[in-house]
Amino acid sequence: ILHSNGLAQVEVINAGIPGHATFDAFGRFYAEGHLLRPDYVVLYSAWNDIKCFREKDPLLRVVRPHEKDPRARTYGWIDGLLSRHSQIYYRLKVAYFDWKFRIGKEGAMPRDEGNAQIQDAALRQYKLNVELFTDCARDIGAVPVLVTEGRLVSRDNTEDERKRIPYRYVQFDHDTLCKAFDDADRIMKDVAHSKNVPLVDAAKELSGCRECF
Repeated sequence: ILHSNGLAQVEVINAGIPGHATFDAFGRFYAEGHLLRPDYVVLYSAWNDIKCFREKDPLLRVVRPHEKDPRARTYGWIDGLLSRHSQIYYRLKVAYFDWKFRIGKEGAMPRDEGNAQIQDAALRQYKLNVELFTDCARDIGAVPVLVTEGRLVSRDNTEDERKRIPYRYVQFDHDTLCKAFDDADRIMKDVAHSKNVPLVDAAKELSGCRECF
């Protein structure tokens, strides 16, 4: 689109990764992304961070080291042989592990049940993540751009729309989830104001739009 509008010199790099939160984005940018020497860096993340908003423990205690997906492992030579040569066996194996580890479209779901509450410590961590990302972008000479996250979630959601929202990943009821998104929006706006960086309020334009989600 930018090229068709006459900006032929523009190159866009999508460095977003499904499932990643702001702390993942900061880590990848700090450890590798800066080598791309970007002029602008856009940060757009809320939902995957909200999954941690119920946590009282520090981020170091919450995020576990990456483990290989149990569905992709082989358990002995017989399992390896059948997994490679039998689609029926492999699909049954995946279905079993999906059930055993409660694996959904966004990974393993928390085993805790009930309605969680938003923790102030988690909000402070989210704000720090955004601040560090912003500072890191400036330190390499790039312009950071913060974006509030558009979502299906809104206080006006119909019952049918609510059925499409995966509450189990955040352990919040609808009202608490709405508040969590409001908190994330507020933090993005506060950091943009305090750091004097551009803000795109995508949440204002897109949230609750059934056709978009």
